[in-house]
Amino acid sequence: SIGLTPTNKLLGFSTIEADEYLAEVLSIESGSEIFKIERCRLANDHPIAIETTYLPKKLVNRIDENVLNHSLYEYFEVTLGYSIKKATKWIKASLMTEKDSLILEVAEDSPALELHQVTFINEGIPLEYVSCIYRADRYRFTIDIDR
Repeated sequence: SIGLTPTNKLLGFSTIEADEYLAEVLSIESGSEIFKIERCRLANDHPIAIETTYLPKKLVNRIDENVLNHSLYEYFEVTLGYSIKKATKWIKASLMTEKDSLILEVAEDSPALELHQVTFINEGIPLEYVSCIYRADRYRFTIDIDR
């Protein structure tokens, strides 16, 4: 923690059909129904990231507004009883799109950090796929590697 207060702003919530890519990363059939949750992550009320989360409806059959405005992981573990086992993340440099730059209050084509993550539960079942765009000027990743 660096002394900033984190909050979320819900940008969108819908049910969509998984395209081939989402079906592959979530280990579901193409065309399966999934939830799509779009949130803006804020630090001290300043936007730092846009997070888009995809959840298979077969694992998370309902979500309400209370869940969307709080911790998804608490909902997964406490309400649904899932045990989160691991996550695989990949990070790359990127540039802000016009849409993202408007939400994050930066110029289009500004530097960004793009993060993707698949979170797994029991026996390696994918529970979520997350795609995030971070403002490169307001965010950093620290990775500790033990040996």
